[in-house]
Amino acid sequence: MDHPKRFIQLDVLRAIAVLLVFGRHLPSLPVSVDGFTRWIVGRLHMSGWIGVDLFFVISGFLVSGLIFREYMRFGQFDFVRFLVRRGLKIYPGFYVLVTVTLIVSPFLTDTRPSGRQILGELFYIQNYIGSLWGHTWSLAVEEHFYLLLGLLVLVYTKTNKTNALLPLVQLYFILAVFVLGLRVITSLYVPRFFVWFHLYPTHLRIDALFFGVLLSYLHHFHYQRFKELILKYRYGLLLLSVICILPMLIKSISTSRFLQSFGLTMLYVGFGGLMILSLYCLNENTLRRYKIVEILGNIGYYSYSIYLWHMVVLIWGLPLLRGLVQKSIPYLLELTFFIAGSLVVGIGMAKLVEMPILKIRDRIFTSRSGVLIQ
Repeated sequence: MDHPKRFIQLDVLRAIAVLLVFGRHLPSLPVSVDGFTRWIVGRLHMSGWIGVDLFFVISGFLVSGLIFREYMRFGQFDFVRFLVRRGLKIYPGFYVLVTVTLIVSPFLTDTRPSGRQILGELFYIQNYIGSLWGHTWSLAVEEHFYLLLGLLVLVYTKTNKTNALLPLVQLYFILAVFVLGLRVITSLYVPRFFVWFHLYPTHLRIDALFFGVLLSYLHHFHYQRFKELILKYRYGLLLLSVICILPMLIKSISTSRFLQSFGLTMLYVGFGGLMILSLYCLNENTLRRYKIVEILGNIGYYSYSIYLWHMVVLIWGLPLLRGLVQKSIPYLLELTFFIAGSLVVGIGMAKLVEMPILKIRDRIFTSRSGVLIQ
């Protein structure tokens, strides 16, 4: 990974984000399933997408933390090295997925990928013009964030030698208001909810990542004061975080203009609060004693590849299983196949593609950030 030490709290949170996304894409329920199970699965379908927002906040925090640590150690920022290291983290696994999709999909589906979909994936603009898979839009948002953040830091560090990174804090508040305004306008003038208009575009979602940047700035440059403040008001912050997240678990975003606009701001604020609380209030050594934490930590560690490949298991794997069995499969077995298969395939692809590339990357383009979390 980008930092030499693994922090179990963030790995667990990333595992939770993956499991939430699984909830959004659970296999369809058969008619015979009882009402309570149908209600539970319906809730997961309705709100599982919020796992992506948790990923956004964590990514903003971690990636900006790499930059902050580098600047604190060297007083400068290597923009080219940053992009190369990010690219070698993100691109290999992703383009393997795209390649496999283009080769295999003609044999498994009747539809053929359009040129628009292929171009969207290849150039990371799939959240605007279309994609081969329904979940890769979030990768485009993160890629746009990496580029924008890197360029901003490059400009700030070249033009301002005193408090060079402070403008990132000011930028967050400007961006938060601006992006929220765009969401309000979109919710009012595009009244019929459509994910390509309301959820996928970068200009409506990037504030979640920059909120992670704000928290990372406070963590790295005002660590002691920030930690004391969090510990002092931890119960209030916990309550506020839960209150901010709860509306998305109760009501569908597709039917609420409030959730489509202000609700998304509340969501990332809530996740940011939980993330900071987990870092400052939970002892890492104590957490590692619990087997469930170790399991979740491993899922979180491989979360990128698991996220990449889980839809392959759902869209291709499940129909193949049904075809092989040639009879009705119990829903619990389908659910187990989807979750276990996603973890196995994702971790397998991480070990096959992602991790070997990262080892080569770290030998050739060594990290300048050092330890991320104090």
